[in-house]
Amino acid sequence: MKSIQIICVVCSVMLLASVNRANAGEGLDIQKMGKCLDLGVKMASAMGQKIVPTIKTLATCAQFTPLKTKGLDSAAVLLLAYQFLQRIVRNQNCVLSTIQDTKNLLSPFAQTITELKCLNT
Repeated sequence: MKSIQIICVVCSVMLLASVNRANAGEGLDIQKMGKCLDLGVKMASAMGQKIVPTIKTLATCAQFTPLKTKGLDSAAVLLLAYQFLQRIVRNQNCVLSTIQDTKNLLSPFAQTITELKCLNT
């Protein structure tokens, strides 16, 4: 256990040294990187909170009812996912409403990403 901790500390120090060197050479802003990373975590959190309700909404919208839901092996799970996607894609209104909901969820983050210039190289 101690060896894993030592390896993690050494790798962290090496990474920090490389970031500082890159910061000095290329003008990277560590504060900006931190804000962008924080924003990315907030986006992932917002998406994570909406994933399950979105899937339930899609299933209701597409009127998808699986034949079997218990005791599925990996092949059966893949087949179930394929059938679910097939049913959703056939119903364009479900797809469009989900895209619009996702756009509405992420649009405030997109404005902040643009303001911080997180995606500029």
